[in-house]
Amino acid sequence: MVEASSRSEIAARAGDRQIVTILFADVVSSTKLTANLDPDDIRELMDHATAVMASAVRSYDGAVVRFQGDGIEAVFGAPRPAEDHAVRACLAGLAIQKAFAANALSGLPPGASPKDLLRAQLKVRVGIHSGLVIAREVNSDLGGGLDMLGATVSLAALAEKICPAGAVTATEATADLAGAFLEARPFNAAGHELSSQYNFVEVLGVNLSAPALARDLFVGRIDEQQMLLRALDEAAQRGRIVALVGDPGIGKSRLSSEIARSAAARQIPHHQIRGLSLMQATPYAPIPAFLGALLGIADRRDGQSAARAAANLGLTDTETAGLIELLAMQSEPRASRIAADGQEHSDVLQEAFSAVVAKAWGQAPALLVIDDIQLLDAETVACLRRLARQIGDSRAFILVNGRPESRDIMRRMTAEFIDLRPLGKDHLLELVASLAPHIAEDGELANRVAERSGGVPFVLEQILRAMSRQGASFDDRILPTNVESIILARLNRLSGEAKHFAQLASVLGEESDYPLLRCAAAPSLGDPERCVKELVEAGFFVPVAADTVRFKHALIRDACLDSIVRPERQRLHARMLDCFQEQYASLSPYFEQLAYHAEGAGRDDLAVEYLWSASKNAARNSAVHSLEILLERAMACCQRLGAAGEKREVDFVLLAFDALQQHGKLMSVVPRLGRTADLAAQQGRKDKECLARAHLATVLWFQAQHHDGRKLAERAVDLAREIGALPALLHTQFTLANLRIGCGDIPGAIALLRANIELLSGDLERASLGAVGLPSVMSRSFLGWYLTDQGRLSEAAETIERAVAVADAVGRPYPRVLAHLSRGRMLYERGDYGGAVDRLTEVRDWCWQHRIYAMEPAVTGLLASALCRTGAASAALAATEASIAKEFYRGAARMACFYLFAGHGEALVGCGQPERGAAVIAKAVRETETPYDPCLCVPGHILAGQISCAAGDFERARPEFGRALSVALAIGMVPGAARAYEGLAECSREAETHLFRQNAEAAARLYRQCEMAVPPALC
Repeated sequence: MVEASSRSEIAARAGDRQIVTILFADVVSSTKLTANLDPDDIRELMDHATAVMASAVRSYDGAVVRFQGDGIEAVFGAPRPAEDHAVRACLAGLAIQKAFAANALSGLPPGASPKDLLRAQLKVRVGIHSGLVIAREVNSDLGGGLDMLGATVSLAALAEKICPAGAVTATEATADLAGAFLEARPFNAAGHELSSQYNFVEVLGVNLSAPALARDLFVGRIDEQQMLLRALDEAAQRGRIVALVGDPGIGKSRLSSEIARSAAARQIPHHQIRGLSLMQATPYAPIPAFLGALLGIADRRDGQSAARAAANLGLTDTETAGLIELLAMQSEPRASRIAADGQEHSDVLQEAFSAVVAKAWGQAPALLVIDDIQLLDAETVACLRRLARQIGDSRAFILVNGRPESRDIMRRMTAEFIDLRPLGKDHLLELVASLAPHIAEDGELANRVAERSGGVPFVLEQILRAMSRQGASFDDRILPTNVESIILARLNRLSGEAKHFAQLASVLGEESDYPLLRCAAAPSLGDPERCVKELVEAGFFVPVAADTVRFKHALIRDACLDSIVRPERQRLHARMLDCFQEQYASLSPYFEQLAYHAEGAGRDDLAVEYLWSASKNAARNSAVHSLEILLERAMACCQRLGAAGEKREVDFVLLAFDALQQHGKLMSVVPRLGRTADLAAQQGRKDKECLARAHLATVLWFQAQHHDGRKLAERAVDLAREIGALPALLHTQFTLANLRIGCGDIPGAIALLRANIELLSGDLERASLGAVGLPSVMSRSFLGWYLTDQGRLSEAAETIERAVAVADAVGRPYPRVLAHLSRGRMLYERGDYGGAVDRLTEVRDWCWQHRIYAMEPAVTGLLASALCRTGAASAALAATEASIAKEFYRGAARMACFYLFAGHGEALVGCGQPERGAAVIAKAVRETETPYDPCLCVPGHILAGQISCAAGDFERARPEFGRALSVALAIGMVPGAARAYEGLAECSREAETHLFRQNAEAAARLYRQCEMAVPPALC
């Protein structure tokens, strides 16, 4: 390591993150070749070798980063941006090998010097890789230059290391970016470092005339297609030019190829002129090939063939000379512009071009497709403009397409424009079904993929391709490399101020307030309006409206954000924090955004406070999805803060629990509860420890682990009594009551709930005391449920009606759902099935409306059972299947799941599917046995027995009723025991009269005890 005192410190100007292609080339076995040479001779030999390499790199607009003894490192795509940097690098690699191969084959004169002999023996290896780097300028005591940082450089060096002498090896990433232009074959890199993690190819060639890969399926452009076909028909009377304008990948070329296919079906001759970034510096680049195809001249350098074609067309001598010159032009890619000789001579060539094309077309219909006009060289564009001026005298149709930035070029050719908009969702899903049927089967996943594509077919295809390599996994921030590469190349072609403005906007988000952005841009950017105008024209922004700036696609925003190096990003986030303070008097609506910027600025302490405020707002507004995201962000911040964040960690988890439980999202917070309780205990915060342990007990209740949960809840109750906190005592006793029910202790549960109600007299009856629900309503609703289980229906009705009255008066959704659910269930137990249907239907609607998903399965299951008893089994089946499809039962308590599947089984039986229905009910009953839940076991076995009875299978029904009876009598479920006796009576009605009478009398006695009507069949 060089000490700073011995030389000036290296100064590196932070650059941007860019996607580029790195090329390494070096001489094979140079040490062996030069072992006996004088250093001057070695220098001369290596200078020759590296000069050949550098010349090939520069001819394709690459830049040599450094010379490394016997080789070079080069970069394509920086500092000069190029979307086709991978193609350029492959062409340069092939050119290097071609130059050294030509040198070896050229032959040596007799008596050639040893140095000449060595030069002829030189062989090189070339390795290429494309990926993300930080491109920065470095200044040191030894000079300045461009430096590339990132794993991309190391992988390019690896590709060179494994490359055989005389070959070009590239990674799969480079092959993907080069696309259809590249001719390559797989390369076996077995045994080499990292070879198992990366795929390599051997580059065989580059075909610049290769057609772009097109989908077989054509979707979503029917209106535009019909417009163009009508224009093609009308051109048969008078020539027409129509321009297609759209963002990269939007489908311009695909639509153009469809029109060309239609023209071919109509036997209309058609030709194509295609713009290529590689050829932009080459005057008249596509003209020779186009004219050769138009005139049927195979050898364009054959002057006699050209002269015969000119004579056939009746060209003048000047036009003939221009045609011959145009046909003979070199069309090799060039690194810099080489203008035609003089404006006057250019006019002659352009006039010759338009004359040749016009006369070749004559008065016959013809189609010319000009693809990507923004990539054509200036001379070709001038030729096409000249041709456009006389199109009306022909019967030809010219279809030209280009990106938004080429609109001015096309406007000089035509006034007819068709703007291609993003594809609609239905068409995107049709593409997904065509390209990835296995993904289309998952409707939610397909929708997310379609949304991420921004309506751009090319982006959709690349996302699906990336997913195929990741095992169909999907990330909402997925950004395929080739898509990002195109965006970053376009970003780097902007003016410096516009580029910085786009990066600044990306830090704010996909959409931002223009005044805030203007504040952040000052004083470094003098004219934000000009920047916005440039970005709108370049297709980065949509036009400013109502003081809002919005990126055209989320992908563009993500790519711009990804281009910013970390220190600069942190600085911009810090600047945004200041701007929020300057721009807004109240920060309340912006807590989440402020937290995002604080995180980005590395201010986790400040981020935690903003996240706390945002989380309280989300919990208050039942914004559950936002709350989940905020919780994850808060936990990450707290973890980075270490001990300083542990207190807030406890607060966040406890804040989130109630809201997430209500919406069936408990698993987002459950893994954190144990640590939360331990942290609270360590911090001496007994109130928080009490709450955390009560929440853990609630989770165990949901999971039917009643005995373990009961122990936790009892500890929580002791803590609540110790600290004398009424809210904590109410919550812990309520939780313990539910766990006692699961253990079969109905009297114990009732006693705890009555104790809660006694504590909630007067004004406290309507107080929330920090809970999501109202403690008095929750306690009364569950007490009414459990009194109903005991057959104390008068007490249950009085308790439930008071719960309903308080809940309705306060008007909060969650308490209303609980109170009215308890009322609906009591109506069902009393046999008022019509009343139960009306009540439970309304409660289910509230669940959907207010997203109270934890209770929805129980509501729907009980509703289905009531519907079946009113003869509406088909409606019951539809309701339960809709609920099951939503999968909210996965986040609900086991009790809710039981009622849902019991109702589903009844509905199946009622709809003529007895075997399937019996199987569903049997599964629901088995789940009440493991772990054992006596209060659910009773209705489960009764239902299973009733289904078997209805099928006439009394042998199977009898043990079901017997099991239900023994459990019901043991825990005091009087109505359950009555129904079990009734079932046993039905099983013995025909064969065993005395048993029938005995069971019927027992059932009738218990029904009367419950003040319930005795079924006529028992009389």
